[in-house]
Amino acid sequence: RGDILVHSLAAIAAPLFLFIIALLFSLEICKKEGLKTGALALVLTFFGTPIIRYASYDLYYTHVVEAGLLAILIYCLFYKKPIVYSGALIVLLTIVRYTSVLYLIPIIGYLWWKNQRREVVTLGVAFAPFLLAILGYFWLSYGSPFTTGYAASGALTGNFDLIPVGIVNVLFSTQSVLLLWSPLVLLSLYGLWQWRDDRKWLLIGMFATMLWHTSAFFDGTTGYSFSNRYYAAMFPIFAFGFALFFQKHSKLFWLAAILSVYNFSLFLLTISGDFTGFFPTLEGVYSYWVEKGNLAKFPQLIIEKT
Repeated sequence: RGDILVHSLAAIAAPLFLFIIALLFSLEICKKEGLKTGALALVLTFFGTPIIRYASYDLYYTHVVEAGLLAILIYCLFYKKPIVYSGALIVLLTIVRYTSVLYLIPIIGYLWWKNQRREVVTLGVAFAPFLLAILGYFWLSYGSPFTTGYAASGALTGNFDLIPVGIVNVLFSTQSVLLLWSPLVLLSLYGLWQWRDDRKWLLIGMFATMLWHTSAFFDGTTGYSFSNRYYAAMFPIFAFGFALFFQKHSKLFWLAAILSVYNFSLFLLTISGDFTGFFPTLEGVYSYWVEKGNLAKFPQLIIEKT
């Protein structure tokens, strides 16, 4: 992209390093929970969810970095590492993407529910210096500690609602959105739902937090890309959920494999096709490759692209 070599290498190496972290910590969690299907779940989740694009073709995005940090955070919460570690990780996640501060809601709710009140206080103390610093930054920059850059620019005017009005766009729109492009996610969430462990509510709460904020801004359209790019950060949750699913429903491997190949096929078709303007819809992908007769050129186009 015209940048100097060291910047280009750093922008590629950092996400790849954090993706390796996401893989290793996700696999370790599966091992600690006695899930022998962890490695297989990681492979199918990689090819079957939005992470495939952002750990390969679009490394300049930050979603893979989020996935790595989130995997470490889940590990620390699952295995009762000092809660200050979790506070520090949420700070890092918030630096990467400011809406990650909302992960505090399910985490505090879970700790409070489990009567771990001291950990709630410690978590708040660990996060407080960063919170005070960012409020001070807002105050100096925009005249109020509660005015963000987005709010000051007017970008949020009419584009934010506490009610997640854009949930249909996030989940079902054919404009590159989650369940229609990456249906393997449904198996992962079902695996989490069936897990007989209170920690499932922590992971489901994190997913629900992501679902809320992606649906509350801009009618759910900000994640338009490949299968809603924000959910690439959910890779460790999806991988663990699918490992749980496969542990109980191993006979449905054929279904999981089909769904994973389906997502991967859409990834290849979208990066090698010539789609002008915004990200393509499913109808647009079908039209370009089938109705316009470009499918015969797919091998040549994908080789040229890669």
